[in-house]
Amino acid sequence: MPRARFLFSASMLAFGAAITGCSDPTSTARATPLAGSAAARAAATTSVTVTGTVPSQGPTETTLDVTVNGSGFELGANATFPLNGVDDPRVHVNSTRYVSSSQVVANVTIAPDAPTVKYDVAVLNASGKKGIGSEMFTVVLKAEALAGGHYAYGVNSAGAAVGQSTTLGACGTNYLAIYWKVDGTQILLPTGTHCAGTAWAINKSGYISGQLFGPPGTALWIPQPDGSYALQDLGPTPEGTLARNTGALNDAGEVLGWYNNAQIYWRTSTTGWTHMIAPPGATDCAFTRGINNLGAIVGRCTVSGIQDGYYWLDHSSTPV
Repeated sequence: MPRARFLFSASMLAFGAAITGCSDPTSTARATPLAGSAAARAAATTSVTVTGTVPSQGPTETTLDVTVNGSGFELGANATFPLNGVDDPRVHVNSTRYVSSSQVVANVTIAPDAPTVKYDVAVLNASGKKGIGSEMFTVVLKAEALAGGHYAYGVNSAGAAVGQSTTLGACGTNYLAIYWKVDGTQILLPTGTHCAGTAWAINKSGYISGQLFGPPGTALWIPQPDGSYALQDLGPTPEGTLARNTGALNDAGEVLGWYNNAQIYWRTSTTGWTHMIAPPGATDCAFTRGINNLGAIVGRCTVSGIQDGYYWLDHSSTPV
């Protein structure tokens, strides 16, 4: 019995020594909040950024949800849409819903008199951190029916539109081309010796391209200082054929046209129709609103019976 008591006591000493050699559980517990505090301090200093919105624009007289993307958003964050650094009551944020640290959703009401410009988008966290995305959201005019209009085919960056009216031309079989100002005022475009026409496109300078009928022709309408338009009949190609046009017009005034059998052309308001290079073996080519402000061109051509899309770096290049 005495020996048994000794062994038991030795075992307890050995166990106690083992406990003493281990990590102190209370030390581990103290380390956790320290690490957490450092993480909290790091989170508090995280910057807030706004990288974009979906949608990127909204019409006047509308209430819609706008998803704001970015980083560093926190629960309780609020979005605003400042204009020139000041919150504009005409683009009012009704509420902001937190989705994640990279996304919030703003419910926005755009007033009828909100200016059609680009607005900044700001997100402010409850902690006071704020991020601003410059010109991330554009207010556009609410779409309205064009009174008296039959078809509208083109619109420019200012909101002026062109198309085909419901007014019959002198020949009684085709309608007149029409231009709608931003305020809705209608102007019938002149057709010269032709009895009717269709306006296909308008660029930022107000130049309008289109087609003429009775007899057929290609039109470029040029804005005048008094607000009226003068017709420039672009005339025939060097071969004496008609260069059809359906709105291939850019802001530099470059126009495209085509005729049968892959005859394709380029011109400006001061340069006559100039032949372009068609794909080898092409039997037909056509353009439909196919030139951008860099002069790059797209169209469709048929080669070996297969119609495909083609790209020209500019009007003098070989298509691919």
